[in-house]
Amino acid sequence: MNGISVWTARAGLLVLAVLLVLVPHGSVALAQVSTDDRGEGESCDSAVAPVSSAGTESQVQVTMGKPRYGPREPIVVTVTNNLPNPIFTLTGRTYCTVIAVQRRESDEWRSVGPCVSAEPRLFLPIHPNGTMVITLDPEATNSLVQPFNAGTYRVELPYTSQVPPVQWLSVYSPDFEVADP
Repeated sequence: MNGISVWTARAGLLVLAVLLVLVPHGSVALAQVSTDDRGEGESCDSAVAPVSSAGTESQVQVTMGKPRYGPREPIVVTVTNNLPNPIFTLTGRTYCTVIAVQRRESDEWRSVGPCVSAEPRLFLPIHPNGTMVITLDPEATNSLVQPFNAGTYRVELPYTSQVPPVQWLSVYSPDFEVADP
């Protein structure tokens, strides 16, 4: 390995080690994230283009709390890892969470809700048979989550099976609507 690859590998492992120590104790974030690994609940406030994970859609899933939301209503997203090994995802996406909320504009999907935090991006593990619930709530106290405009949306979860990542995969939620009540 060249010097940059070795440094990248060491930095990735260091970030993961620090994360595994700090995440159970909580950190500052712009949305609420809860994880559940085989019934043990934890909660914390929480550049590589992904490819489709065609063979693992049923094993890593992104589901919505419901198919339609109001603009100021909390949007609940559940990520489930049914693989026999952990997966890792990276913060810094929609409102600094691990998910990318995308809005359909014409025939294209565009990400919404940029991360405006100066905090470093962190790898978060989702353990085998584990879940992560992300709630984007524009009405929460001190929330930087903005109300969503009316339209059709979906959620993308880019993930990898190793840190540092060799290849990113993505799974998508079913489409959901945001509409005025």
